[in-house]
Amino acid sequence: MTSVESNPAVETELSQTAPELVISAAPAQPTKGKGKQKVKVLPKAKIVKINIDENPSTPSKYGVRGIPTLMVFKGGQVAATKVGAAPKNQLQSWIEQSI
Repeated sequence: MTSVESNPAVETELSQTAPELVISAAPAQPTKGKGKQKVKVLPKAKIVKINIDENPSTPSKYGVRGIPTLMVFKGGQVAATKVGAAPKNQLQSWIEQSI
């Protein structure tokens, strides 16, 4: 997973042509349940995590209203968005349908 720290790096990363799963989160974000979930993503997709505390203009640009927010980008454009925590099987299904 790539972690993006600055606004120019965010814009460069999101302009890539390969499908990407982007996770918007804050470093001290509380987790529910058992914590982080590992979900399989197709090998051709790239995962990017954006720290919204360090990139304050990014959430408003992409309409992020809650964290975590997951977005799939295709050709540099948002193709799908999911807000909030979800069980592993629901996340896996959403990713497979979106990529």
